[in-house]
Amino acid sequence: MPKGWPMVGEQDWRAAEIEALEEAGVEGTISRKPIGEFEYAKIFNDGTSVLVKATVYPLYVDKVKRRWKERHERKRHWFSPKGAAKALKQPELEDLLLDLKDDPKKNKSIRELLP
Repeated sequence: MPKGWPMVGEQDWRAAEIEALEEAGVEGTISRKPIGEFEYAKIFNDGTSVLVKATVYPLYVDKVKRRWKERHERKRHWFSPKGAAKALKQPELEDLLLDLKDDPKKNKSIRELLP
């Protein structure tokens, strides 16, 4: 799940779109409406941490790049919503993903992205 910081001069949904490209090498159509939020502890290289609230925007992926900005720092892996929830250690995000597992089209933000 690509995550980032708010970007000066960018709407949050646009920042999420940029992070998806930089961290996962994916492009597509992003919803301007979030599907939820979750909190997590962002741990820095020096060992300190800060509690961060992340807003989740769905992205309909049209293009998966072979080469992207952070490809040497990250490993891309595709999951079903249920598989992603199982792999995560963030209960709020797990709940958000599990809500999508049966029928993602029930969520208006996702439904509007689908062709």
